[in-house]
Amino acid sequence: MKIMEDTKEIRDLAFQYFNGTIAVADEKVLFEYIKRNESNYDTFRLWEKDWLRIAHPNEQVDKAWKSLECQLRIRESISMPKTSNVHRIWKRVASVAAVFIILLIGSWGLKSVLFSGSSENYFICQAPYGSKTKIFLPDGTSVWLNAGSTIKYSNKFNIKNRLVELNGEGYFEVSKHNGTTFTVHTKGYNVVVKGTKFDVSAYSDDSYIMTSLMEGRVEIDCKQTKTDIVPGQAAMLDLKTGRLTLQKMNVDQSKSWVENQIDFDNITVKELTKKLSRQYAVNIQLKSERIGALRICI
Repeated sequence: MKIMEDTKEIRDLAFQYFNGTIAVADEKVLFEYIKRNESNYDTFRLWEKDWLRIAHPNEQVDKAWKSLECQLRIRESISMPKTSNVHRIWKRVASVAAVFIILLIGSWGLKSVLFSGSSENYFICQAPYGSKTKIFLPDGTSVWLNAGSTIKYSNKFNIKNRLVELNGEGYFEVSKHNGTTFTVHTKGYNVVVKGTKFDVSAYSDDSYIMTSLMEGRVEIDCKQTKTDIVPGQAAMLDLKTGRLTLQKMNVDQSKSWVENQIDFDNITVKELTKKLSRQYAVNIQLKSERIGALRICI
């Protein structure tokens, strides 16, 4: 009887998740249930179908979904939202969009459509400035996208390869997969993974790329040189000099944005204003380069 009660409680959490009303703590409980075994994952998908049968989106949600379809489509290139109107639309529908992104990527119907063709196409997901988005990839890997970030992967993902392209910042919890490594491609190097938790920051307007490792092991493949990093380390590539360095750091700070926290240390004022501008979708400008160069250390 206790097991049945627990299953009903998890099902209620799943419906809250689909509705976009689940609390952070309850979301963690739900994800732990899903990751426990494949049977639980299949059950989660059945609940998803039940929710879709009884859900009745209102006019606002319908408009939000149509807007989201314009942003999430199979295409060959990445485009970022550029106007303030787009930003405002995304702010209003952020919770709805996050739910439909998960359903769109995870539903077996779409999966069969995307993977049945012989040609290779690409799927793009993005988090607008001022918000963040969580998605599940077809292999079960979960990814948080930070503000102003995009992720791109092929319809052959989990069949031909496990390769994603990241522009911006993403926090990854990669599912283990025998025989096939997971690779994050950035503009400066590849992050090769076998099952781990890590954060990659690779914004196009930053002068560096940083990978911070929380758990497991990753390999940085940079200019035909492979470098391993261990938990508690971060690998930083200076895009101006091409130099890759390893450093010890509090890597939990790297994913503080996932938990809606602001936690930065040993950062310049200029870097901080850039991060805050992305996170809150505002344009913070510094009139003094001298002030921008000041470093904040806690």
